[in-house]
Amino acid sequence: MTTDVAFDVLKNHGRSECTAQFWMSDTPARQFTSLRECLLFLAENRRDEPLPDVHVHTAEGDIAINGPDLEALIRAASAARAAS
Repeated sequence: MTTDVAFDVLKNHGRSECTAQFWMSDTPARQFTSLRECLLFLAENRRDEPLPDVHVHTAEGDIAINGPDLEALIRAASAARAAS
């Protein structure tokens, strides 16, 4: 995902509720009131474990984000917060 696409996703879905599904056995799924909140949580609480799968709940249906795309969104959300 390019930086421009990441910012477009934040613009279009940044306020959508989402769920982060962590894959470590002691970490359950976690609900967030917005995609931005989820991404900033992940940026601030990075551990030595795989990134979760994030499911954004939109009116059109769920969008699953993980791997390099999720990393690009975390960077974009962090940059947007720093710029504000």
